Amino acid sequence: MNRLTSGMVSLCALLLAVGCSGDPTEALRGGADRLVASPSSVFLELGETKSVDVGAVDAQGNQLDLDYQVTATQGGITVKRDSSFRGEFLNDSTFTVPPTAQQFRFTVTASAYGPGSFTVNAGGKDVTVPVQVIAQNAIAATFSNAAPALTEVVTLTAPAGVTFAQTSTVTFGTVPAFVQSVAPDGSSINFLAPPNVTDGAATITEVSSSATPGLTYTPTTVDRLTSASVPTFPGSFSNTAPAVNEAVTLTLSGATFDPAATLIFGATPPTVLGTTATTLTFLPAPGTTALLTVNGIILDALPQFSLSLPAAELDTIRVDATIPTIPGTDAAGTAPTFAVPASGAAAFYDAPPFGAAACGGNSGFPCALYKFTLSADAVVDGTLTWDNAADMGLYILDAGGADTGEACDAGGRGGGTPEACALTLTAGTYFASVVNFGPAYPENDPNPGSIFVSLSPE
Repeated sequence: MNRLTSGMVSLCALLLAVGCSGDPTEALRGGADRLVASPSSVFLELGETKSVDVGAVDAQGNQLDLDYQVTATQGGITVKRDSSFRGEFLNDSTFTVPPTAQQFRFTVTASAYGPGSFTVNAGGKDVTVPVQVIAQNAIAATFSNAAPALTEVVTLTAPAGVTFAQTSTVTFGTVPAFVQSVAPDGSSINFLAPPNVTDGAATITEVSSSATPGLTYTPTTVDRLTSASVPTFPGSFSNTAPAVNEAVTLTLSGATFDPAATLIFGATPPTVLGTTATTLTFLPAPGTTALLTVNGIILDALPQFSLSLPAAELDTIRVDATIPTIPGTDAAGTAPTFAVPASGAAAFYDAPPFGAAACGGNSGFPCALYKFTLSADAVVDGTLTWDNAADMGLYILDAGGADTGEACDAGGRGGGTPEACALTLTAGTYFASVVNFGPAYPENDPNPGSIFVSLSPE
């Protein structure tokens, strides 16, 4: 018992030597060795705010309670202590932050592009946090007119600290603007806006910020633009209520067709039979009621753009749904005749009886024959479609009815629509033999119903 008491007295004496109150390890601590910022650097968009936590440690890595103060700020930023970080309630209604702590949190807000920094001091030590304000995702560039007329040139001006490249592009959604010029110093871009932009932001490529030299970004403008409206293409139709197999010609006024123009018309794209700069003749699908949209209208007033525009509402096209039976397909001598043009296509819909027996190498099956001429050697894209599970094939016969070896028939037993292929043909007269293999296979539909045939030189 006496030995235990004696030992406790010695321990108490030791504790008294290092201090009878407070942290027993306090005497082992030194002053601040360094300040630590997390994160150690900050990248900001204009107007964006981020947090930085700053603390101090001694040489042994112990955290220290200190008063951290911002002593210097450079560049377009503002810095203040976060009054909500690790605060304390003095009573039920008063919330405050302590004058000293192991960490202070500072909020950094960007107000101008460019490099910046702020310095925090505590315990006789400093830490400087670099801050780069960049146009990475958004850019505070301005339009000279946010509602330009159709042919009005718009100037997009970069904010201070940001520049454009001579090869920068401007895009609204997926539609590029037409860039006329970029200022030699990269401070602005002159462009024509595409029509039909509604409250759209512009995306600019190859944007540089002075805060990060050598790096480029693709930000989107904060400001938005609404361009002139071009609701429909300027043109007229030869007929808006065609019969099946009746071609329709669209004639433009004050505009031309892009050579790569495509058509949208209901569920089935129409077949283009021929084009000029201002006319386009097409064969619409039976039973379709729709407005034609042309992807590839070039307005005379705005030749820099290839536009996707619909027809006016009054020009809704309504096609008869009844597919006729073209007479004469049951024999070579009476086969209906058509010419394959040098460009465009020859195409037709038919509900044939499949009464011909002289079907070239497929004479054991019923077929329908169509006679056509080709004025020059060509590779012809052939297409055969039908609307059920029949088994069909398109074969090219020579003028005497013999197989040429050119055919669209991928094989298989039924449901293989469409059959499509490239046919290599010399100038001359041929028969297109549409063969119905259905009767030979019980699992197929023996009656293919209606068919569609298209022959188009590449």
